[in-house]
Amino acid sequence: MNASAVLYCPLHIPKTWGEVTASDILRLDAQGRVIDGDWNITPTINLHIDVHAERHDVRVVIHNHPEWGAVWAAAGRFPPVYDQTSALVDTDPVRYDEYRGTVDDEALGAQRSTHRRARLPVPVGSDGA
Repeated sequence: MNASAVLYCPLHIPKTWGEVTASDILRLDAQGRVIDGDWNITPTINLHIDVHAERHDVRVVIHNHPEWGAVWAAAGRFPPVYDQTSALVDTDPVRYDEYRGTVDDEALGAQRSTHRRARLPVPVGSDGA
């Protein structure tokens, strides 16, 4: 596979995680365009592409909306550390919550990259990501 290609799990795939196979995974170019695959990508793909462009040492980007993430985000608070993995972050969390539009806008997504470059976890606004 081309070193600049990105593998991506598609948006709204009608399968559970246990049913997803290698043939469901999309291959994208460095700009986030589908090279291979039949599914749709999320409009926020630029967040993932920006990380790969800025941090060549990053091999995996996980963008997740935990079950209660939106509740904590709406409250403007960080959840407490519940397990050892969560405790591995050795920096203070940074909250980005200035809403200027959706992250599918490339310029707005790029503004959030400052904290990613600094290798900090970045909870984003009230969406609980």
